[in-house]
Amino acid sequence: MFGLDHAAVRLNVILNSCAIGILLVDANLTIQIANQSVRDLLRYTSADDCQTTLRARLAEEDVPRVVEAAHAVFAQQTARQVLEVTAIRCDGTTFACELSVTYIDEIEGSQPGLVCTVADITARQQTDAALRASEERWQFALEGNGDGLWDWNMETGEVFYSTRWKAMLGYADADIDTTLAAWSSRIHASDLERVHAAMDAHLNGATEFYESEHRIRTRKGDYRWILDRGKVVRRAPDGHPQRFIGTHSDITQRKQIELQVLRQSALQRILVDTALNFINIPIERLDEGIVGVLQSVGEFNRVDRAYIFGYDHARGLMHNTYEWCAEGITPEIENLRNIPMALFPTWVNAHLQGDAVYIPDVSVLSPDDPLSVALAPQGIKSLITIPLIDGTACLGFIGFDAVRERRVWSETDIVFLKLLAELLVNAQRRSRNEIELKQTAERLAVSEQRLQNAQRIARLGAWEYDVVTGTVQWSAELFNLLGMEVQPHAPDLATILQHLHREDRPLLEQAMRRAIDAGEPYEVELRVLRPEGSIVHTVSRGEPELDSAQRTVRLIGSVLDITERKAGEMVLQQALAREMELSELKSRFVAMASHQLRTPLATILAAAETLLAYSDRLDPQQLVGRLTKIRTQVLHLQTIISDVLKLTRIEAGHHEYRPKQLEMAAFCTGILQEYMERPQWMHPIRFQRPQAPLPVVLDPQLMRQEIDNIIDNAVKYSPSQAEISVRLST
Repeated sequence: MFGLDHAAVRLNVILNSCAIGILLVDANLTIQIANQSVRDLLRYTSADDCQTTLRARLAEEDVPRVVEAAHAVFAQQTARQVLEVTAIRCDGTTFACELSVTYIDEIEGSQPGLVCTVADITARQQTDAALRASEERWQFALEGNGDGLWDWNMETGEVFYSTRWKAMLGYADADIDTTLAAWSSRIHASDLERVHAAMDAHLNGATEFYESEHRIRTRKGDYRWILDRGKVVRRAPDGHPQRFIGTHSDITQRKQIELQVLRQSALQRILVDTALNFINIPIERLDEGIVGVLQSVGEFNRVDRAYIFGYDHARGLMHNTYEWCAEGITPEIENLRNIPMALFPTWVNAHLQGDAVYIPDVSVLSPDDPLSVALAPQGIKSLITIPLIDGTACLGFIGFDAVRERRVWSETDIVFLKLLAELLVNAQRRSRNEIELKQTAERLAVSEQRLQNAQRIARLGAWEYDVVTGTVQWSAELFNLLGMEVQPHAPDLATILQHLHREDRPLLEQAMRRAIDAGEPYEVELRVLRPEGSIVHTVSRGEPELDSAQRTVRLIGSVLDITERKAGEMVLQQALAREMELSELKSRFVAMASHQLRTPLATILAAAETLLAYSDRLDPQQLVGRLTKIRTQVLHLQTIISDVLKLTRIEAGHHEYRPKQLEMAAFCTGILQEYMERPQWMHPIRFQRPQAPLPVVLDPQLMRQEIDNIIDNAVKYSPSQAEISVRLST
């Protein structure tokens, strides 16, 4: 794919192909660019010789006028100034020069400047000199014989036309009568009014001589350009003209040269303006600019329709993509879509080979010819198409239709159209390049946004440290991670170290030093102090980037926020400690429960064995006593089992908190009474309680379990028969 630099190269090629000299100069009239025509015209020996000022190439007397014109163009920025000056070649010789000065926005991306066209008008001045000589001959012709002499007797109305005058138009003496109409009837209709105005001005005394350049029809029906000059040589006393004598000079060849020069100059100006327009026009207005070029070229060449077709080689189709139509001409762009290329193989193959397709007269095509079938319904009389070649690929073609009358294209015209096609290809290439550049930028922006989002979600910041300059670059997320406002530049390394926990600063310095000196990557955990005082736990990773000499020139790395992970680790450690505590508590509880289970079981077993052995000897009171003891111990076992189940439910997270309204002193008294009623209970209990009632709201089962644990621990770690003191206070 070609870039804008290549387009500039192609523009230089186009400029160098122009027959007219083109200069690009800055505000100081220093020459920046000169095409080959200028170098040839001024006889430069090398491109380096062009690095001079325009003043140096002008005659001293012409410099002030050129400077004044340049200043005027810079002030107006759109006006074009044309001057005739004397130019000085590098070898010291001089020539007559037409210098055209036009404003341009930029010269190769720098400051505004001027586009100057340089043309050698020596031949034109020689032509003018020849015309002056012709005037002298005309003066002589009035006194003797000239090229073509006419003598109008205004009193009789007769006109004498010399033999040369008649032969100039292809007539014999007998073919032309002696009336004024024999002359005026043969003047081109477009010139007749202007000729009469010039003649009337002289007859009325407004001009010293009559002079007119006009076209006169010859015997063959074509037209010759005539320089017609005359003078009233006799007037009546009242000033009324009586005799009018003049000459005809055939200036057809001169006119053709002048018209050709003017046409080539105009074509070159169109090319230059088109090239500059395509360089400066915003890409979103490129389509508008292309249609404008089609219009200007179409109007200049007096055609009725100008258009661009694009080739879709993959699908084998061609499409009318741009079109301009003269007033009164029906547009065809909507009718010329998705046309199979296979319908016109000769046409397409010519374009693929880089050749133009020129049909001077559509009517001579065979009625069966596919081109005739396609062109005749559009009323096209003649056309020309030029391929749009980009490298080796044919993108399509630019075409011009003549509908009202046939149009003849010269070799010069075709060369111009090919240059125009090159400019259009460059413009389309620029459009593609800028669109692809914009799409690339958009994709890059999306990718960058995704990266930033990923870094934000992952709490991951990126950084670079230039070992040579000591500069640091941060990603936006790294600023956010450390609680700092995003800035264009990251802090320096010394400032960064100040943001670290004092104990962690040596860790980072040592890790970076090893990475720089030994080329070792590193990974360290660092605590960062945020501006508001909080601490962010991070993992900083760094890798060295080495040059060809294996020296570390840059460190690149990342910073990952692990604060949540650290908090999770702490929670996990706390949970593990709690689990170990619960496990120990469970082991102690199981041991205690086992001990407590053995005591009531032994009591129940002893009572049951007494009943079995002495049932016939026990009186009812003793029997009730033994059964009551068994009942009490069974209830005690139920309590122990209930406590075990409670512990299991608590560990599983299924225990429900069921609060109730209780009087705490009465609640504790009941529990202590149960302990003292147990068989073989050896510890006296002293219960201290407040005088006033102590109402509370709590879960009786959980509270009972806590009180049991307290009393059991007191028994376990107290001497035998020691008093247990229980105190309840508010």
